[in-house]
This record gives sequence, structure tokens and C-alpha cells, in this order.
Amino acid sequence: MNWVIKRSKSFPDLHEFKNGMWRSFLDLQFRSILQAEKVLGLNTPQGCVLDFGAGSQILKQRMMCREYHSVDPNFEATWKSLEEVPQGRQFDLIAALEVFEHLRDPANILQTLSRHQELGKKIYITTPFLAREHGAPEDFQRWTAEGMKELLTGAGYRVEKIVKRGNGVSVVSSYLNFALFRMLTSRYFVLAVLLAPIAVVLLLIAHFTLRRSSTSFYLGLSVLASKEADRENSIHKD
Repeated sequence: MNWVIKRSKSFPDLHEFKNGMWRSFLDLQFRSILQAEKVLGLNTPQGCVLDFGAGSQILKQRMMCREYHSVDPNFEATWKSLEEVPQGRQFDLIAALEVFEHLRDPANILQTLSRHQELGKKIYITTPFLAREHGAPEDFQRWTAEGMKELLTGAGYRVEKIVKRGNGVSVVSSYLNFALFRMLTSRYFVLAVLLAPIAVVLLLIAHFTLRRSSTSFYLGLSVLASKEADRENSIHKD
């Protein structure tokens, strides 16, 4: 399977697809994120964008924006940490894709991010729900839609739309695909080959039904919110 995926150099627990086409087909989390971006209206031109936890900056390749900046301690980026972002630097859109589950204190990080946005500006967050535990370098939590809404509201954001990505079929297919990747490089190789046809059929069904979201059994969340209050200043005034 080395011609399809490779182990991440930065995080041994993660794998990277060698080709974007393979990722779009085999990685249902990624595919569902792309679909959700259209629902959220993020396939339209944006202003100044901050990609928090940008990784290899895949978002930059597909998002139309006037200006792009990134924060990531492990990859090449504009800044290595939020502390390095100049005070007073403002962004029209802050994006954090599959990042918040890896943060020890997401509420505090969200407060820090909000300082770099004026009222009405937007934040875009994606996070897995039914997904395996994965270290990058650590994995701390999962959110329901209500939990994510509460987190954002506490930082002064108003949730505009939450998309629950995928359904039971896509969840089962995603787990089966990951299991097969592991089995193909183990002593269970023959079993993996026997299960492969079933996995392919299930994957095709998952793609066909991916837009049919489930209320309780889904891959993850894609959230778009806008800043409606400066929570920090409100606390000082009180």
C-alpha cells in the first residue's frame, strides 16, 4: 500500500495519502469536509484568512482568499504559535481544520483567536466525532453539535450553521478502511484481501449517501460562526 499512503514524518500515528485523488476517494472524513464547505458557503472568495494548525496548508490550495497566513509548530508556517501573531493583526476568517481535538485547552485558544477578529468576522472549525483516537501529537476530546456550540458561544461567537458530516454507512466504511490498511501490512494480509471487495462496495455506497447526514451517528462536524461579542472586554466591564 506504499503507493497509496505513507506514514507521516511529523506524527507516526498518522498516515498521509501520496495523491489527492486517492485521499478524496478513500478518506471519507476529508471528502465530507469538502462537501460541507460548499454547504457553508466557503467555496466563495474570502478576505484575509488565518489557517490555525495548518499542517501542509491543504486549505490554501482550495480556498480563494485575498491574503493567507498560517500557524503551525510542526510545519512551515507564517507563525509557529499564536503568541507570534502580531497584536492587532485582524483576520476576516479563521480556519481550524481537525485541530481542536488536539488542544489541551480549546476554550482558552478560542479566546486568543477571537482577539484577532472584529465583530461580524467568521471562524470555521471542523472536528471529528466518530473517529479513531489519533495522536498529532495528542488527542484529547470529541464534540457533539451542542458541545461545540457551547464552546463557541463562551468565546463570544454566534453559530451560523453546523453540518453533521456523514452517517452510519460512512462511519462503518471509514473504520473498515483503516482496519484494512493495518491488516494489509500485517500477518492478516490474506484476510484483508478477502474483505477488500466488501470494503470497496461499502465505500462506494458511502460516497453515494455521504450527503445524507445522521443526527447522532456521523463522522464529524463542520461549523461556521461569527464573532458577536468581545467576551474579554465584557468581563472587565462587569
